[in-house]
Amino acid sequence: MAVIAPFRGIVYNPEVVGDLSKVVTPPYDVISPVQQDEFYARDPHNMIRLILNKRRPDDTPENNHNTRSAAHLRRWLEEGVFITDQREALYYYEIDFQLPDGELKTREGFVCLLKLEDFDKGIVRPHEKTFARTRSERIELMLHNHANLSQVYAVYTDPENLVAGEMNAALDHDMVMDFEDVDRVYHRMWRVTDPEAIGRVAGLMAPKEIFIADGHHRYETSLAFRDIIREKNPGLNEAAPFEYLMIYLSNMDHPGLTILPTHRMLKSVDGRDPQSFIEKARSYFEVGEIPARGQHSRVNFAAQLKSLGAKAPTFGYYSTGMESYHLLTLKNVAAMAGVRPDLPETLLEMDVVVLDELILKHLMGVDSSVLGDEERIWFSHDASSALTKVESGEYEMVFLINPTRIDQVRRVAEASLIMPHKATYFYPKVINGSVLYDMGAAKEVARPKIP
Repeated sequence: MAVIAPFRGIVYNPEVVGDLSKVVTPPYDVISPVQQDEFYARDPHNMIRLILNKRRPDDTPENNHNTRSAAHLRRWLEEGVFITDQREALYYYEIDFQLPDGELKTREGFVCLLKLEDFDKGIVRPHEKTFARTRSERIELMLHNHANLSQVYAVYTDPENLVAGEMNAALDHDMVMDFEDVDRVYHRMWRVTDPEAIGRVAGLMAPKEIFIADGHHRYETSLAFRDIIREKNPGLNEAAPFEYLMIYLSNMDHPGLTILPTHRMLKSVDGRDPQSFIEKARSYFEVGEIPARGQHSRVNFAAQLKSLGAKAPTFGYYSTGMESYHLLTLKNVAAMAGVRPDLPETLLEMDVVVLDELILKHLMGVDSSVLGDEERIWFSHDASSALTKVESGEYEMVFLINPTRIDQVRRVAEASLIMPHKATYFYPKVINGSVLYDMGAAKEVARPKIP
């Protein structure tokens, strides 16, 4: 069963930092070097100094980006930049955001501790591959600071939204945070400290499977950290702080849950011939055209991509200099089995697999190494921006794709399968700086009493 627990979170002291938008960041893995500099300049207490401290040429084993991160955390606690809550709590979290097409949404969720479980138990399920180098880098950081500086983002099923209902009925009056960030995403967080309400939430969560949405590296890093501490301290029990990690949980059945598409733009593709590609594509796809010039051409292109994609995997294609946008709708999903007979049907039905395996690799002859080369392929969640970059000649071609559906994520995870790289982009990302979990200061984790 899934075991959740409250904890005494570490939060920014608003009397010291003032505007929270100046100190929070997105997850480390989406921060570019330019953005890292920007976050450094934004505020001397910005989370960037904890989650992605700058490396220096004179770094040593005794003084490096990880030791500096740990030093900042301890100093900010001593100086009152961070304060530790006096009561154990679950942290209910609402996010208001706007999609690229203008639609407004609200996502509900909450932050808690989750007992770490190995994947083979089937309680916590991944859907993406992780990279050993990234895991190694994050474990070094955790070994220095003994803290969860950011949350893993995971989802669960709750068609009646009972968990959020229990939490809404028990919110503490004082808010943890209430601000709009620089990307115009609005964040609100409350504590839930009532032990009976926490017990009811824990009871509702106990039978659920937890599906990791974002943060596979962070979860696997926590597993590795747990195993290291277990080996060093064999006498500690399952209530030890390192047996848990801080996690953000959200209901996958709620309309606020959003996965954005990840469009592909390429350049320096050998033998690029747009017309030849279109002719080859007709063997597998119904091909439609929309004039690339006109006041509403992009709007129509996006609308038809979405409409056709509701029935079968559909892709938008445009190459520099072409007079038309093209829509490619797969005639028969079974045809994918002839291209990749080694893949299970659950994966063959996914748009991102059809794009990578049938279109890019099979029809265009794009090598797998290109798909991992950031100099030759670029990913965007905004179709209009992607088209503009191709029209300008910055990239040679773009393939627009519909977003992966949450039910597909669930089926892949339940089957213990792994999706291709860049298959999902859960939006918005969970910010760093809302609440932290200090394992070094925590005592044993007390499981809530389930009624």
